[in-house]
Amino acid sequence: TSFTAFSYRVNNFKRQRSDIEFTGKKGGYHPLEWLVVIIMTPGVLLMYGVMYNNSVMKDSLEAYPDQSTYIEQGQDFQLTFHGANWHRLEIGTYSDGSALAEFASEEFGSYLIVFNNRELQDINEHMHERRQWIDEEIGASRCVESRSFVGNDFALKVELVCTKESGSMLASGYVTLLHSGDNSYELMGILDQPAKTYSQRKPEFAAMAKEFTLQ
Repeated sequence: TSFTAFSYRVNNFKRQRSDIEFTGKKGGYHPLEWLVVIIMTPGVLLMYGVMYNNSVMKDSLEAYPDQSTYIEQGQDFQLTFHGANWHRLEIGTYSDGSALAEFASEEFGSYLIVFNNRELQDINEHMHERRQWIDEEIGASRCVESRSFVGNDFALKVELVCTKESGSMLASGYVTLLHSGDNSYELMGILDQPAKTYSQRKPEFAAMAKEFTLQ
C-alpha cells in the first residue's frame, strides 16, 4: 500500500469519526508529511525493538557460544547453536508458556522456541497453522516446505522456511518438526533484521533449523 493510499484511509477515518477528537490538522496530513512519518517509522520501531531486546537479555538464564548444543533432561531433541550470543530465557518470554525451551540472540529480532506437541493429530493442519503464525510475525511471505524420514526409527521430519525479502527490514520464519511415536518435537524461529545483519545471520539461523534433530 502506498503512503498516499494509507494517508487517505487514515484521514477518511478521522473525518467519519466526529465523536473522537484528533489533534493536528482537521483535514489530515499532507502526503509529503505522511512520507516523512513512514520513512521515520522503521527507525523508531528498530530503536524500541533494541530496547526491548536489551530488557529481555537481563533475564537470561544461560549463554550458549557458537557450536554449543542444548539437550534437555528427559527429552530426546538436540539443538546446535550457530553464531555467538545466544541465551536461554524464561518460559513464556515468546511462547504461551507451553514451550520446553526459549532462546534469543543479543542481536535484535532473533529468537527460537522448542515445543513437544504430544497431542499432534493432523500434521497438514498443524503446518498450515504454522504458516499462519509466521505470517502474523513477519507479514506475507513465500514459503517452501519439505518432508523426509530420518534416523533408524524413520521419524518424519518436516521443514518449513518462509521468507520476506522486501524493504529495509528482511525476515524469515523457520519451523522444523520431528514426529516420532508419541513425541513431536518442534523448533520455531524468527529472524527479523535490517538487510545488512540479516544476510550475515540467515545462514547461521538456517543451519540451526536444519540441524535440529533427535538424539
